[in-house]
Amino acid sequence: MTNVSRQAISKWEVGSTYPDIDRLVQISNLFDITLDSLIKGDDSLKKSIVITKNAKAQTNVWEFMRSTGWMMVIAIIYLATKMIIAVFS
Repeated sequence: MTNVSRQAISKWEVGSTYPDIDRLVQISNLFDITLDSLIKGDDSLKKSIVITKNAKAQTNVWEFMRSTGWMMVIAIIYLATKMIIAVFS
């Protein structure tokens, strides 16, 4: 499993938060058990699962860079152009 911090796992263990559905699928695949058997028996987990249509998944740094990379390129080009103009004028 990737992109899971020790703090997140600790919060899952003490019950202050729970993994999202994508993580549950990864956990079930890792341990080769069904989602039903992973979730069943933990009533507090079943009650805490909320599915929303517009829930935005958490992204890691590389996904953020990929999705916003074009803005960074434009900013770098803009700043480089300003510096070149300042140096040669």
